[in-house]
Amino acid sequence: VQSWSGNSSGNGFLRISSISGTVGSEVYTDQVAFASTSNTWAQSPANNADFAPQLGTTKLIQNGDDRVINTVYRNGYLWVAQNAFLSANHPTRTAAQWWQFGVDGTVRQFGRVDDSTGTIFYAYPSIAVNAQDDAVLGYSSFSANQYASANYSMRLAADTLSTMRSDATLKSGEASYYKVFTGTENRWGDYSNTIVDPINDLDIWTIQEYAATPSGDDRWGTWWGKLSLSPKKRRGQITSE
Repeated sequence: VQSWSGNSSGNGFLRISSISGTVGSEVYTDQVAFASTSNTWAQSPANNADFAPQLGTTKLIQNGDDRVINTVYRNGYLWVAQNAFLSANHPTRTAAQWWQFGVDGTVRQFGRVDDSTGTIFYAYPSIAVNAQDDAVLGYSSFSANQYASANYSMRLAADTLSTMRSDATLKSGEASYYKVFTGTENRWGDYSNTIVDPINDLDIWTIQEYAATPSGDDRWGTWWGKLSLSPKKRRGQITSE
């Protein structure tokens, strides 16, 4: 799945391609379908500039672009996570955007973790879905009122479609962050991953970046979190919560 256009004639599109055939004789088919939404977004901020605010400095943090960060195929559907720069015409914030759609592009769910006031930016999301269709979206959060932090949202399969539960902090940032190495971008976001526990196919782990305490130079850190999601209850089953 590839981000195709965030704002084309009033719609945003993802492009779906496929690989089929036996091992050793695979066939790649480009552009078999498109998933679309009327919720448009921009590909990146103007001039790909550092974008997200942080506490303790006027230096901004790079939020990258709208490329698909991860895709998983689960129970007949593709689930996708990406950055969305809003609004589409004049982006002033970043949202963590997620989708669920069929391989034919038919969208079942579309949602965003977003602060419409522009106070908090959410970026670099990754998504995982367990055997019972519970989902966790891990991402970074940024604000002039906080250091860059590791956050997540979740939804259970029975929750209202296209919704995530409230944003939660996995690990609070500890300091401001500015490191450009030999370039000009204050990079962020290369270390976001969310996966299902291979032992029980229910628990979901997420690893996200946060701004760590400096040690001479500014540092980022990564923090693991585990969400233990109970199996569905059988009729008549008594469990303790």
